[in-house]
Amino acid sequence: MSMLKKHIINKTSLSTDAMNAPDSFKVTMAAYETITFDLERHVRRDAGNFKDRRYALFSGIQIHGPGGSNYCWLGKASLLVNGVLSPLVLSTHVSLLPPIGSIIMPQ
Repeated sequence: MSMLKKHIINKTSLSTDAMNAPDSFKVTMAAYETITFDLERHVRRDAGNFKDRRYALFSGIQIHGPGGSNYCWLGKASLLVNGVLSPLVLSTHVSLLPPIGSIIMPQ
């Protein structure tokens, strides 16, 4: 965790001064951006060694709320094929989903 803190402080203009401390939203977004950047960098490096691999990357923020509630924000979805990172568009449109019964679940 301390390495992540150092990385966030180095990559952003967040203050470590207690009298000028950033709010939790700024810290959370800085962590999200740092982790997303590191994930993409790692996958690009890995793709250089394994040319036939394809990667679907998802990054976001999960918040544990009061009373056992949980929230999730999907920040970025990407697809890496042949070393090229492109946006991955997600859809929940009913007409794009497979027909009911066509999904075979392993037993």
